[in-house]
Amino acid sequence: RRAPRLAEELDLAEAICALKWPKWPAYRGGIDLWQLRQALAGIAIDAKTLNWLGSRELEKACKAAQGP
Repeated sequence: RRAPRLAEELDLAEAICALKWPKWPAYRGGIDLWQLRQALAGIAIDAKTLNWLGSRELEKACKAAQGP
């Protein structure tokens, strides 16, 4: 998988993780979680993708995109 390149992609990944994993830190971005929950209703996200969303790889990409 390639790492997200845009801040919007990183934000979406964080929002999805917050919805899918109850112990994920609270999401504080600009995406409306209610609308995202509705958009994802009935859509199964495979385990490999969910694991990648919660990976160190993505965490590093998020930190790099935020800058110093």
